[in-house]
This record gives sequence, C-alpha cells and structure tokens, in this order.
Amino acid sequence: MSEKQKYEYEKEWVYEHREPRIIKESILTGSKALEKAPKIYGIPTGIEGLDELFFIAEVENGKVVKKPLGGIPAYSVF
Repeated sequence: MSEKQKYEYEKEWVYEHREPRIIKESILTGSKALEKAPKIYGIPTGIEGLDELFFIAEVENGKVVKKPLGGIPAYSVF
C-alpha cells in the first residue's frame, strides 16, 4: 500500500469512528429502566460479617430504610 493510499485509509477510518450515532432503542426513561432492571438479591457466603456488608436502601413512609441483602449481590463481579 502506498503512502497516499495508507493516509486516505486512515483518514476515512478516523472520520467514521468519530461520527456520533444515536441508537434510539437503547435510550430508556427512568421508569422503563426500573421495570427492566433485575431484582437485587443476596447469595449467602457463610463467612461471618461478610454477608451483612451488602444492603439496599428503600424509602418507606418518607424515610430511607437500609435493608440487608443477606449475602453478596447476585451476578456481581469482584
């Protein structure tokens, strides 16, 4: 490949990857995202003290309440 061809190829490649694209199917409102989100639950480890470290916060009667998951969150990555 000559230098001119190489330059033209790289120029096209850079332009192509910098052009923004909007994928409308991937945009969700907050309420739709909450509907599609998986339920969070804990998987017990059996290690004392570790299972109590993981929790979720929910609003009940206008107050934030901390609820333990009882284990490591399912599908989490460590």
